[in-house]
Amino acid sequence: MTRVLVPVAVLEGGSVSPGLISLLGAVDVTVLGYHVLPEQTPPDQARLQFGERATSALEDISQEFAAAGGAADHRLVFTHDREQTIERVTDEVDADAFAVPGTTGDVDRVLVSLSGDVDADRILSFVGALVGDRDIGVTLFLAAGAGVPDDDAADAAASESPAP
Repeated sequence: MTRVLVPVAVLEGGSVSPGLISLLGAVDVTVLGYHVLPEQTPPDQARLQFGERATSALEDISQEFAAAGGAADHRLVFTHDREQTIERVTDEVDADAFAVPGTTGDVDRVLVSLSGDVDADRILSFVGALVGDRDIGVTLFLAAGAGVPDDDAADAAASESPAP
């Protein structure tokens, strides 16, 4: 099954918009609740102080994703490096992608930008699982700089993608 990691700054009032919850309803989701700590603060100390409150918030968010249709679980991490933690947990849960939460309404169109040496088949497979049989249009955009040879994989992906 396709899995997406959704990082949330759980102790800073981070939330996930209903539009993103709806969009990700067709895939499995791991909600990563994180809190960035000052360098001198040990993660275990923060977990003792804030763990219960953060876990409660994560359970609520996970339930919203589960109600949208996919399987949902959560992890709580107290960290000194947000980006490194997101990359590590993405690998640990074998996520196909991670979302960047923000405010959004209903999603009726998705833009997929392809550039460089990409695995177009894998990307198309992910987008197909994400969109499913819902009425969501998909636009493939090939970004290439001057002197970049034709990208056969992107051309093949565009010819295989369903019409919006």
